[in-house]
Amino acid sequence: MASFRAASLEFSDFRHSKLLGCDFGDARLTSAAFDGAELYFASFAGARLPSSTMARAQLQDAVFDGANLNVADLRGSDCTRGSFVRATFNHANLAGANFAKVELTPS
Repeated sequence: MASFRAASLEFSDFRHSKLLGCDFGDARLTSAAFDGAELYFASFAGARLPSSTMARAQLQDAVFDGANLNVADLRGSDCTRGSFVRATFNHANLAGANFAKVELTPS
């Protein structure tokens, strides 16, 4: 599994990539593009993702605890069983996103 922990990846293009279980923890991903990417079991814990795009991304079982998703585009993404504890979504586009069985509050 690849690790991008604490990497500076602003404006990076990961569209339609297969990044299963990748670690993007604490990474700087402002305006990064993940549209249509397969990100099952990926970790974005503590990552900064403002203005990033994840439209139609496969985010099942992904971890976004403490992530900044302000102004992010998650339209039509599948976030089933993901963890979003203390994540922020101010002005994010979540239209049609699947948040079934997600964790939004601390246990």
